[in-house]
Amino acid sequence: MPSSSLVPPLRPSSSSSSSSAAVAQRIIHALNTCTSPSELRRALSLLLVRRLVPPSPSVRFTFPLLLSALSEPRHGLMVHTHVVKSGFGRDLFVRNSLLRLYCCREGDMAAAHQLFDEMPQRDVVAWTTLITGYKNCGRPDDAIARFSLLMELSASGAAPAPNRVTMVGALGACAARGAVDVGARIHDYVRARRWELDVVLGTALVDMYAKCGAAEAALAVFGAMPERSAGTWNALIVGLARARGGAEALRWFARMEEEEEEEGEAAPDAATITAVLSACAHSGLVDAGVAIFGRAARGGYAFGAPTVRHYGCVVDMLGRAGRVAEAAAVVRAMPCAPSAAVWGALLGACRACGGMRRRRGGRLGCRGGGRTPRGALLLQTLMMQMPTRMMFGASPPPRAPWSLTWTRCRM
Repeated sequence: MPSSSLVPPLRPSSSSSSSSAAVAQRIIHALNTCTSPSELRRALSLLLVRRLVPPSPSVRFTFPLLLSALSEPRHGLMVHTHVVKSGFGRDLFVRNSLLRLYCCREGDMAAAHQLFDEMPQRDVVAWTTLITGYKNCGRPDDAIARFSLLMELSASGAAPAPNRVTMVGALGACAARGAVDVGARIHDYVRARRWELDVVLGTALVDMYAKCGAAEAALAVFGAMPERSAGTWNALIVGLARARGGAEALRWFARMEEEEEEEGEAAPDAATITAVLSACAHSGLVDAGVAIFGRAARGGYAFGAPTVRHYGCVVDMLGRAGRVAEAAAVVRAMPCAPSAAVWGALLGACRACGGMRRRRGGRLGCRGGGRTPRGALLLQTLMMQMPTRMMFGASPPPRAPWSLTWTRCRM
């Protein structure tokens, strides 16, 4: 049970930032070590109500520190209650921290929306947090609507002007919704104010244009950026694969590798290889995809060993090409447990192929393919279409198309 020894006494005269920080650390430790609701309520009552009353100016910085460090959502709800009881419910700094809690950590946009509407004043942080929260929760329409309202109010001086972070959140919503018209207006706003296309803002613009199918605009922004990260290249490669096919994605992947060697540009990371393998799978460029994955399996890229997602992409790629035996061999050679996506890709390949090509992959897929609803449905369909003797008959395991047995697999 928490006791008063958790924190030193805090007198009204102790208003220094160092005292507040020390108390905050004690509070965080106490809350995160509570194992039962009763202990949690006791700790909050002891540490927040008894120790921080009467409030001092520095205490307003304690609540944001506390909210950002809590490990359980229920802790945040209890702290919110104590914020109101302690008289800090109208403090803008504290309210922004609560808004961030509901938007980013709990995904409770109804509570976040209510808190936002009840705020007596809203700065650009509050607007940005709400817009980004809607985007992250899969509600891009609401994010765009709030952003449009912000732009309308800021034009008349009734709301603060958006900043770079606001634009990044809004561009992410435009990319998810395919709202290239709104994204283009954001780009016009950026150019009108002559904002530099830094890595974060430039990547958001490239991603938006690429996902909306505006490949030329994405390439123009990409070329205007003074510095690019691996994420910038990834956004471009994914977009070009969708708009122009896997061959174009491979061409820009090769250019990325060239510029890494010649100009010290960003090196391909795990997400880059995932994007390229996916492009190869959807474009039928199996041999190119196999070669890239083979290099990754030999440790040819800086990010280390292939991930489970990479294996899933390769199995899907081989399965789409009808090379079920090789796909099954890749699953056999995996140095870690196949994920549900890997099993699903293998079972999907077995279902698409007929005759003898099903038997090798189907027998292997029976071991783990039914662990998800989709996998179970595929497995049921496959077994209905395949004689039992083919599923469980003996046959020598096929050889993998390259040596993978010595590699390690990362999640």
